[in-house]
Amino acid sequence: MIPSGERCGVRRRRTSAGVGTVRASWSGSCRLTWACAYAVIGMAALGAFIGRAAAATPGAAAVTPTATVTGEVTVNGFSYSGGKLPFGSLVDLVHGTITMKTGVGTVRASGVGRITAAFVLLFTHVDGEPYVELRLAEGNFSVCPKRTTSGTSSASAKVIRALWGSGMGNFQTSGRFAAATVRGTHWLTDDRCDGTWTDVARGVVDMTSFRTGKTVAVHQGHTFLVFS
Repeated sequence: MIPSGERCGVRRRRTSAGVGTVRASWSGSCRLTWACAYAVIGMAALGAFIGRAAAATPGAAAVTPTATVTGEVTVNGFSYSGGKLPFGSLVDLVHGTITMKTGVGTVRASGVGRITAAFVLLFTHVDGEPYVELRLAEGNFSVCPKRTTSGTSSASAKVIRALWGSGMGNFQTSGRFAAATVRGTHWLTDDRCDGTWTDVARGVVDMTSFRTGKTVAVHQGHTFLVFS
């Protein structure tokens, strides 16, 4: 037992991040008895737990991504050779590919032939979990035929912009009419005149219609079109 009049306790100190660090301390001539030793060990374990919990917060997931590229890639209209890639950037895969390391995983994005392949890099949440979103951008939709009461022409299947994605982690590609949400897969997202289309080469993609809110799970080897 701790001798009478001598104390063995702990102090909590708050950091600038708002996470409390825990220190063990004793006053007077307190000897490190078994009781005090258990208190020190227990508080050290608690401090380690708090540190791990802080690292797992959404703030850690929102860290600025870094990227490497092959071929010709531009960011916000300027040639890009790699490095930090802030959220909100407009990435144009003119004739190249980009591999992004983010707080939610790593993903590689590339285009399809000479079709527009551009996206805005965003940080978002899906069902409360942190995700990195690649929102398709640019492309000339004025070439799409107008709908008629008799239906649409075959030209409505024309692809305006497209993006391949491959990686592991929480990622989402968004087109004009739907979003494709993945956790680790290889998938294609097309924005066509008649809707947003996905082709799943590996894994599973959850395709959600912006118009109806309905979500469909698209498995490997299958495609799905969310109509405009």
